[in-house]
Formats: sequence, structure tokens, C-alpha cells
Amino acid sequence: RIWCSFELYKTITSTVDVPQNDTKSKRDKKDNQDKVTKLTLDIAGVLREDGEVRVHLICEEPLPAEPKRAKMVREKNFPHTLLLQGMTRNLEDGKCYSSQDKERILAFMRRMHVENHEDEEQAYEMANQRLNAHFALLVWPFAIENGLVEEFNRKTEYLATGEDWNLGMKLHGKIPEVLEVQECTGSGWASNSGIGPGDMVVSINGEDLERMTEDQFNEQYNRRPIRLVIEKKKVATRFEYLADMNTDAKDGMTLERNMDLLYKVTDCFKGSWAETVGISVGDLLIGVDGDDVHFMSQEEFNQRRSKRPVRFVLEKSQKDDSGKPVKDTVLSLVDLLRKDKSRKKLDFSVAHFEDVDSNSLSQLAKALPPNLEDLELSFEGCDQIGNPGLKALARKFPEELKRMQINLMGCTELSDEGIIALAKELKRLKKLQSFRLVCYMCPDLTANCFRALHENMPRSVQKCVVQMKGTLANQDCSSKRELCNAAGGHHRILGVSIPGYTSITD
Repeated sequence: RIWCSFELYKTITSTVDVPQNDTKSKRDKKDNQDKVTKLTLDIAGVLREDGEVRVHLICEEPLPAEPKRAKMVREKNFPHTLLLQGMTRNLEDGKCYSSQDKERILAFMRRMHVENHEDEEQAYEMANQRLNAHFALLVWPFAIENGLVEEFNRKTEYLATGEDWNLGMKLHGKIPEVLEVQECTGSGWASNSGIGPGDMVVSINGEDLERMTEDQFNEQYNRRPIRLVIEKKKVATRFEYLADMNTDAKDGMTLERNMDLLYKVTDCFKGSWAETVGISVGDLLIGVDGDDVHFMSQEEFNQRRSKRPVRFVLEKSQKDDSGKPVKDTVLSLVDLLRKDKSRKKLDFSVAHFEDVDSNSLSQLAKALPPNLEDLELSFEGCDQIGNPGLKALARKFPEELKRMQINLMGCTELSDEGIIALAKELKRLKKLQSFRLVCYMCPDLTANCFRALHENMPRSVQKCVVQMKGTLANQDCSSKRELCNAAGGHHRILGVSIPGYTSITD
């Protein structure tokens, strides 16, 4: 329904002012004067199975008095296939009895997202990116636990109820082997569930097809409700190309940066290196030497492109036997979140989640939207996080950040190496105004962390808090002046030593 699309859109994009009279003190009023809070979206799912009705709730914020860890445990049983559908639907496809109502709603979306109201596709794309990213964040903890962050729907269980006698898909193959979805009809159950041609049915009602006879499969397939486990077909789309020392500085590609901050190949010169290795018009250049191009300035990209040797990662458009493009239907939460270019704030917590490790931080780092201004992350109690994960996260901090808060309390595997790497990345954040780092109970951290943070703290920062009680440094700093003192340094201005100030020559 288009009106449901409208309500979803308003919920995920709207903010409301925080009333000053709701704060408890004058200081609170001052701190909250310019703050806004986003409307939250809570989703209830009702499942009817075996004569029982089960209700599940997934929400952005914990329930009253509910610890964040309890929230994640409770939401593990939510039917995540519903959210999977939310990541693949388009708001503009909503139905409506009144075409006039639908056009008004779509016009509103266009006005909210683009200055050029005629660019409808871009407006809808940005709105859908916001919604898809919203659902991706809701399922992220579940995906971490199950190793599905970059392949969320690789293998997914789908439920067909008594209302879904016609599944709307044609299967190809022979039991006892897995069956391939050959065709999906119109708006049937399969299409609406996100199942497509090339996907594989690997089990039914908990039984692997490889252990079934054809009669057993047919008996189960004609039951309702049934549970089908579908494995998505992976299409190889990303390839790495090495330009070695013998390759000319001009690689033969004409590139154009698109709205996703990737470089599209618009031309390949005949006889050039690019044509020789198989790069073609329409390919997307997405990485250089293992780093995503999303976070590179044009100047940095040009420098790295011209050096030798260099490895380019390109995403190629695959085609079937008839020449039609073949899309990879595997869904990456990393891609969904990163494409949300209109997102300014990200508040994300996996506190006390035992499955979070350095790889989890690396995945989140690749997913950070490029235009973030406010970033709040909590990894409290995640004792498998090490220096490599923190380094990967720090390298991807968006340069538009104005406020940053990171909670690493109880991340016992961290050492000075990780915090110093984070500190060095702060130097490039020229717009940063507020910085808070919580490192309570990280036993191996020393005062070297204070020194690195002080030396690299951007001058634009006005509010600085670094908390390191329970470490070898065992000290908290609530201002840049206190950070300077903890670093053990004094700076000289015109021959006068003043704690907390940087000299003109620095």
C-alpha cells in the first residue's frame, strides 16, 4: 500500500525537536538545545504455526528497563525473512485506489530528496536506500552471529502458509539432488518472497533434498505450511587486475565517478592495458590495492591509480547466454548501509555481543556511509575485538564527521597499537567538533594513548572526553586541557609555556 510506504518513509526520515523543558537542569537544557531525535520504527511479526500464535517484536531502542544484551537475545527469534523482504522492496511500488493520492506521495518524496524534481529515479533510489539501510541495521547483530553480514540471504528459510497453495515457481532438477528455481510467475509467493531464477531449493521442512526420494519430496511440497531453505546463486562479479611495473602510467581507462562514489568505465582505448586484460565499458572500479574508492578523495585516487605496481578491483556486469545481464541476488548488508548517502547519523551498538570480533569491525568499517556527521558506536564487553579491527574501522572514518563517540569498555584484547592507529586517523577529520572515547577496563593501555590522541586531535574539536580508568594509565580526561596534561606535554606560544595550547609553529 502506498500509504504504508508513506508512513514508513516519514518514520525513517523525520526528526522532532527535543523540548527544553523536558531536561532536568540548566546544563541539560544548554546541552540539548540544538538536539533532535529521530522517530523510531518498531515492527511486530505474528506467526501462526501448528495451531499456535507467536508474536515477535524487533525495535530500534530497548524496551523499558531492558538491557541491550537482552534485546538482542529476544530479537534472535524474529522472522528475519520479513526484514529480508523489506530490503528488497521499493517504496514507489506501493498500490493505491486513488492514483492522485499516490502521485502526491511520490511528489513529496521527490521534493525531500533532490533539488531537481524531475529526477524521479534518483529521488526514489535515495528513499529506498534509506529504508534498506534501516532494515540492514536492525538485522546486523543477527547477521554477525550467523556469519551473514556480507551474504545475508545466501541460505534463507522461507515459510509458505495455508494461504500460499500456489508457490508461483517452476523447479528444475531431479531428486535426490537440489532443485533449481527455473522460473517465477508474476506476483506469486516466490517473487514476493525475493526468490528468483537460479536459486536452489536445498531442504524442505527440515529435511535435506539429497536424503529424500521423489515421492517424499512431493508429499512435503504439497503440505501447508511448509518451510523451504533456499540458497542463492552466487554470480562472480568482482575481479582483480594487476598493473605491474611494465604497465604504462596511462592504463587506457576513461573513468567517471557516479553518485555511489564508484568509478564507471566509460571508454577503453584500443590496444591499451585495460583492453588487454579484459576490462570493458560499463565496469565499475570499486577498489585500489585493497581499499574502497568510496573514501578516497579525487586527488588520492589519481595518485594511487598512477603508481606501479597497483591492483584494481572492478565489478563486471555478467551476461547469460542470450546476452542479458545477470544480477547477483546475494544481499550484502555492507552494501545496503554504505549506499545510504543521505544518512547523517549512525548510532550502532553490539555491546556484550560475544560473536563480535575484529572481522566484525572491518565489515562495519566498509559499510560506513560517506556523508556521516554523527557517529556513535558501542562495542562494550566485546572481548574478541583486537587491534586489526580497530585499525580497519579508523581508516574508514568519514571526513564529514562532526561528532564521534566510541565505547570500547572491556575490549581486553586492545593495546596501545590500536588506539594510536585510531588517533592518527583523527588528524584528517577537519570538521570534528566533539570526540568521546571510552576505554575503561582495557588493561594493556598506557599513557602513550593520551600522547597520541593529544598530538593528533584536530583543532576544530571543542569537546573532548577520554576515559581510561582501569588501564595502566588509569586516568580520565574531560577536556583537551586535561588530555594535554595526561600526555605530559606543554606547548610553547611566543616563548610562554601554556598547558593545552598548540604553538604557531606546530
